[in-house]
Amino acid sequence: MKATLAIEVNSPQDFANLSQILASFSGVIETPTPKPEKSATPAKETTTEAPKEAIAKEPPAKTSTKISVEQVRSSVQAKAKEGKREEIKNLLTEFGAENVTALKEEHYNDFLTKLNGL
Repeated sequence: MKATLAIEVNSPQDFANLSQILASFSGVIETPTPKPEKSATPAKETTTEAPKEAIAKEPPAKTSTKISVEQVRSSVQAKAKEGKREEIKNLLTEFGAENVTALKEEHYNDFLTKLNGL
């Protein structure tokens, strides 16, 4: 009989515990030797789907797209045309800036999120 078992080790202590358990089976368990890949194409990766509950609890991934000051300025101008000048000034003050140019780059995403909510 041949059985294959995949074990995920998350810490050095888990690895030590596993080593002790496997050592007690000395001579009973054969450890497979990885075979070198012969083809240039990467092996297909098998994945399992996470439960829907786990997916729902994960925070949304942040986008890596960098927001420019020009994009912020353009959004502010569009809101100003809608008559939201006072709200924009209050929002800038909330982020510690007197104007768009003074707004810190790390606040662009949060600022635009709140701006779009006006």
